[in-house]
Amino acid sequence: MPYIEHLHTNPNGEKVTIYIDDKFNIATLGAGSKIGAGSKIGAGSKIGAWSSIGEGSKIGAWSSIGEGSKIGAGSKIGAWSSIGEGSSIGACSSIGEGSKIGANDECNRPAYMAPLPFGPREYYITMTNKNMAIGCELHTFEWWWHASDRDILALDGRKALEYWAKAKPLLFSAAKVFGFFDEGMKAAEIVGSHNQSERGDQL
Repeated sequence: MPYIEHLHTNPNGEKVTIYIDDKFNIATLGAGSKIGAGSKIGAGSKIGAWSSIGEGSKIGAWSSIGEGSKIGAGSKIGAWSSIGEGSSIGACSSIGEGSKIGANDECNRPAYMAPLPFGPREYYITMTNKNMAIGCELHTFEWWWHASDRDILALDGRKALEYWAKAKPLLFSAAKVFGFFDEGMKAAEIVGSHNQSERGDQL
């Protein structure tokens, strides 16, 4: 179904033309939300109060943008995504379907990865400055790199543990490439190097 033209009044009184998909599952625009001209809002989406959507952005169907969040101009947020309250996403960012970004997170360019070939199809991956979401599980980088087997089992059972054993080194390297290298990662890398050294001494 084509987008429906809608005249939105921003908090400062400015009237802008935006486009909303599907008149039967109309999006919800929270009080005081500021929507940039030319933005497209998907069917069933919820834009939180006092949030800001930059000009020309596209919010996918059934997405949720938390109160007070800021989405930069020209950004694309995939369907079924969840952006936490008070988060800030930089201009021209692209976030894939089903992504999850925590409250008060901040990132100029979040990194989005499709499910890894050896993992469950629902394990979409999103990285920001301080957090990583895999599927519906959102935690800090430090939590992920130092999680015990018991921690991972509690997330999604044995399939999560088997997945994480393969995925952890790949995602660790990817986070470094994307520039999301924090103190928790440094500590994990030192521990990993120490363990490798010990194993080498035993051979």
